[in-house]
Amino acid sequence: MQRFLGTERPVKDKYPDSVVNSCAAFDNLADDSPYKSYDEYLCTANKVFPDVEWVRLKIQRFDRPDTHPALTKPFHKYAEVYCIDIEQTDPATDPASQPPQYVTAALPPVTSPKQVERLLQDVDLPATKMRVIIFHHARYFDHELLTNIVHFYDVNPRFIRDHFSQSSKESFPRKDPLLGTFYEKYPKYLPSESSFSPIQLKIPHPKTTPKRTTLIIPNTKLGLKTVLVFVWQVEEQFHMSTINRDLMYPTQRVPRDRMASIKQPQNIMETCLFRLASLTSDELEACISHPILIAHSFIRNYFLKMSNTIDQLDTDVDMYGVMTTNDKNDTWSRSRDRLPFLAFQALNSALSSSVQSIRDHFSAPWVDCNGPHTDVVNFAVEQITKDAQRVQDMMAEVRTKISEFSTYKASQESIREARKSVAQAEGVTHLTRLALVYIPLTYATSLFGINIKEWQDDNVPSGKWFLLASVLCTLFTIGVAVGMVKYRQLKGLTMGFTAWVALAGISLTFNPFKGSDWKKYWHKLRGKRF
Repeated sequence: MQRFLGTERPVKDKYPDSVVNSCAAFDNLADDSPYKSYDEYLCTANKVFPDVEWVRLKIQRFDRPDTHPALTKPFHKYAEVYCIDIEQTDPATDPASQPPQYVTAALPPVTSPKQVERLLQDVDLPATKMRVIIFHHARYFDHELLTNIVHFYDVNPRFIRDHFSQSSKESFPRKDPLLGTFYEKYPKYLPSESSFSPIQLKIPHPKTTPKRTTLIIPNTKLGLKTVLVFVWQVEEQFHMSTINRDLMYPTQRVPRDRMASIKQPQNIMETCLFRLASLTSDELEACISHPILIAHSFIRNYFLKMSNTIDQLDTDVDMYGVMTTNDKNDTWSRSRDRLPFLAFQALNSALSSSVQSIRDHFSAPWVDCNGPHTDVVNFAVEQITKDAQRVQDMMAEVRTKISEFSTYKASQESIREARKSVAQAEGVTHLTRLALVYIPLTYATSLFGINIKEWQDDNVPSGKWFLLASVLCTLFTIGVAVGMVKYRQLKGLTMGFTAWVALAGISLTFNPFKGSDWKKYWHKLRGKRF
């Protein structure tokens, strides 16, 4: 209570009950967990911390039945727990180790809850100075493996949510006496929270949840500094030998009998174990004070995979351009979620958040500025920074290429639309020219059929008068229209609908010939000679 509110313990009525009770609860932490299981703890904590409700509801869903209830298709269930101990040799039992040397001791991976429980409690003290627990899993697994680990090390449920959540934009309900029930968001961790927040390396996946690698330093258990690593199984899209090309390379100096027995690591986990086993004694001693060196192998593998993914994306952009839709007429044969532009967005978001998480944790407790072997950790931090900068530069090049492709595509669309406009304008021009000829003829034809009954009743003379009149009207219309167009061109005026204006004038001229007035004009024409 004093560390929150001063040296003098306050009276209860001076502060709200929420402040007094919270300070008292966190001042008197128990040495061990009073809960029998992690599920019991979540049910109790859910009443105080509503954001752990997601973990309580979802943790049971990790353990799915072996068969789909509708399709009878077996689920891919996989989970293994690895344990690596950094031990210090005893000079009394090993006089040759002067000064004391540090070595790694690994156990075979375990897959059952009882084996995990026995593995966590079996520690060789005081020789073991540090322990690394790695939980390698698929989407579905036996949830007891996870609960045994997080219950033993008292892992914050929010870290589990950060690792398994579907999206960082998920919200959780919260009840307020004034606002009622509303939904709160999960904000991202700030650099000032790096002392307790996890390191998260996110790899985007086109169809399911983004795969994450989460590294946590939990509470000290059994007097050991421990690093917990949760690794979501990722489909390997490149040869594992390229990851270890700095340690494993073809050379003729390898003896013939050993060359036949060499086997490349088959997945990310074996690769990380291989790199930890390759560390020297000084580097292992530095890992105890600087756990960022444990994370270095995972970070390096992450940057290599992201580099390979960016190269593939660059090739796809060169081959297919920037495609944002999956049209049936397009040559893109992949799914909609793997189109270049959408893939770039997911990849850029994952890389940015991962690099931020890595840079935020170049401080305690991951790096001890006053610990031994600071030169080793400084070199590792420099390598991580350079690798991150190189991958970001590759992503910037792809971003520039996508921008250029987008600009090129927009210009192509503009040119295509301009050509369509020109073609439409030419079509209107041809239509206008045809209209100048056929509209007067159509008008004269309709004029001929207006009073056909009257023509049949009277003695209609030869049709030469009608043909002559229609031809004269047509020639007059064309002449007026052409003359108006030429006149406006000479004056530099805008080309308007001059032909339509001329035709309108001719139509007004012929208006008197409609209806019953036709006989009067017809008799006038009969009395004249041509």
